[in-house]
Amino acid sequence: SNAVRLLKSYLILTAEHGLNASTFAVRVATSTKTSAPKAIAAGVETLSGPAHGGAIADVTLMMEKLQDASVNVWINQNYISQKKPVPGFGHRVYKGVLDPRAVEIKNLLISIYGEEDPVVVRFLAVEDVVLEKLSAKGIYPNVDFWAACLFKKLDIAQTLCHFVLARVPGWSAHRLEQLEKGNRLIRPSSAYVGRMPQTVPGILPGKASLAAAALPLEPGVSMGGYPRFSYGGGAAGKGSPRTPGGGVAQNNVPMAKL
Repeated sequence: SNAVRLLKSYLILTAEHGLNASTFAVRVATSTKTSAPKAIAAGVETLSGPAHGGAIADVTLMMEKLQDASVNVWINQNYISQKKPVPGFGHRVYKGVLDPRAVEIKNLLISIYGEEDPVVVRFLAVEDVVLEKLSAKGIYPNVDFWAACLFKKLDIAQTLCHFVLARVPGWSAHRLEQLEKGNRLIRPSSAYVGRMPQTVPGILPGKASLAAAALPLEPGVSMGGYPRFSYGGGAAGKGSPRTPGGGVAQNNVPMAKL
């Protein structure tokens, strides 16, 4: 049926999309050697953030508020004139180019329902207005815009579960790849860039902790800038040196934290 074609197409088109936030979360969790369900749960929790998995709901809300208002006037008043991003338009990956997933879903909707369908007409009208204003900036409809139309036509209240259903196969593939490639712990380096004290006390108050003992100040470092520390003989800023206790110490720890 048409409903099956539409839903199947959506699930396939959104199953995998590179190293996005939720996929990265799954790979990081996998690198800790946690179980598959817990790694997938990390992806679900990350996807639940409105900046990642809430875009379709934002488009749906916009279209509900629009209702019978003039598309051109309403979009200009509520988004363009206020320089607010229009839900369903623009994508960090597809800057200045069309989102191929959006194109596929749009074409499928038109092939099934035609360009005269009231719901499709409304989405096309919004697309035309936004493109007229923002296409020069390289902003085009993304997959969430036309996915909102798809769910509207299917009369399905779009919830996070649909996105999760689509992404679980992709997350699982990334997890398997992580395991097959040696599964090294993913642990990016970090650098402290906050304000530092101008003097270094000669003696730390109280009993010096193991962590503090493992963090001697490198000679010749100016406290007016951003000092770096060595860890138990390891060079600061190189990899993830270990403390005498065996734990991984964090680079560039501020004196205020010692």
